[in-house]
Amino acid sequence: MKRIAVVILAVALGGCASSRSGKSDQGPSTNQAETPANEKVTELAAQTLAPGACGLFLWTQDDPRRFVFFQEAGSPVAKLAIGDAPIEVKQTAQSGDIFGQFMTKLTFADASGRTVRLSLQPGEELDGGQRVPAAQIATTNADGWEVFIPVSGVTACQPE
Repeated sequence: MKRIAVVILAVALGGCASSRSGKSDQGPSTNQAETPANEKVTELAAQTLAPGACGLFLWTQDDPRRFVFFQEAGSPVAKLAIGDAPIEVKQTAQSGDIFGQFMTKLTFADASGRTVRLSLQPGEELDGGQRVPAAQIATTNADGWEVFIPVSGVTACQPE
């Protein structure tokens, strides 16, 4: 448990996340912003991993940084915080290179059938994980415009 906290703390101190006091571990944040293409970006609540589990954690690269994507390794669903409120998206495809327990190109669909593509650039390895120095979430907004959201983050595993 301490190692995952250290990895997440290192990422937060490294500029991949901002801290906010008084946050609950349950439910979405009310912090919202809009990308230049008018795609609302909310924020996910803190996520935890069971012992032995690994996950992918991504934050926006704008200021303030917002935690917008989480997927546990091996899970067919991910949590995404774009749109009016955080949603679950189902993984529909994966390709590219192997990146820990993930692939570098992932495709998801939300309940309405909207496609969300995620491209990851693997970075340096960490104790129990790996940096994601650059990644991109691509989707189409309600007005039909393709929206690209630059993100970065980390993969991390909870020790058993």
